[in-house]
Amino acid sequence: MVYWLQLRTLKRINMDGYYVGVDLGGSHLRMGLLEGSGKILGEIKRDICDMTDEHWFINSIIDMWVELINACRCNPPGIIAIGFGSPGPLDPVHGIIESPPNLPCMRSFNVVRFLENKFNVPAFLINDADAAVLGEAWVGSARGYKNVVMLTLGTGVGSGVICEGRLIRGSGRAVELGHTDTFIPGTMRTCSCGSSGHFEAYAGTLGLAKLYCEIFGASFDKMTPGEIFRVSYGMKTGAAAFDQRWLKLADVYASYVARGIINAACSFNPECIVLGGGIISDNHILFQMIERHFQRDMLGRNIGGEYLNKMAVLGKDLVILPAKFNNPGIIGAVKHAIDQMDTTKEKKRGR
Repeated sequence: MVYWLQLRTLKRINMDGYYVGVDLGGSHLRMGLLEGSGKILGEIKRDICDMTDEHWFINSIIDMWVELINACRCNPPGIIAIGFGSPGPLDPVHGIIESPPNLPCMRSFNVVRFLENKFNVPAFLINDADAAVLGEAWVGSARGYKNVVMLTLGTGVGSGVICEGRLIRGSGRAVELGHTDTFIPGTMRTCSCGSSGHFEAYAGTLGLAKLYCEIFGASFDKMTPGEIFRVSYGMKTGAAAFDQRWLKLADVYASYVARGIINAACSFNPECIVLGGGIISDNHILFQMIERHFQRDMLGRNIGGEYLNKMAVLGKDLVILPAKFNNPGIIGAVKHAIDQMDTTKEKKRGR
């Protein structure tokens, strides 16, 4: 188990109270203490690659809570609410993590009930990609935009959508762009959900590792989990060193991500698309390649100046931005908790 802790000592008591944000990912569990302005005061991260069951998760949450609260010198009664972000599918109304493909140990777990019973504060569940887009729209790269799509490229491919300033989820479990069909000529990869040809199967960690094996002549079946997760870091350093095979890996992968961006542009016609997650984080070369493929495939023109793609009008004003934060899920989970608390107060006033 690996801990990473970043803390800012609390020099004053915030009369408005504090919030705890939690982000459950495919490889890490993060917990942060935040002010109501979105400012992170302390953060802790645990590697969950060896998570075996729900009891491991429960004990980790308790341990991290104690360490974070003690290190920040925060009085627990000063905590107003907990926001919890998790991969879907999930039931945010009843607080249940249902069946995330990349977290086989978590099945029909009522995380809200556990958090509220254990820590005696209101808790709210939200899809992790929804939390990420809320965080980036609140205090990050997408601040000031009303129509935003965020794609998180990591173990899985998450997606969050804000339309006219409001998060949209359909009947509760949308939006899952990672599990939409993406046609890549000559390939058909199996997704973590069990279906084939999904965007996540190409743009997630496993898809990237399989592409690495194709280009480097390696055997995917012989790769350890650690080697699979290290491919994204190798791509960043290898491309920066102008290694031709790493550059090819980055370029082909960028073409896959560009297809996902085009699908998002045609589906939602957003003002901006934010790219986040461990694969893209701090990888400026990869980001530039993704932009170039999008420009070519969505906005390319013929000699006469006409768009080759007749749907280009949906992407001609689109801005593609890197995420501001490596941890927007923690921030967005807190924003969700704040919004839900405000909604509850309004309902009480209306009675």
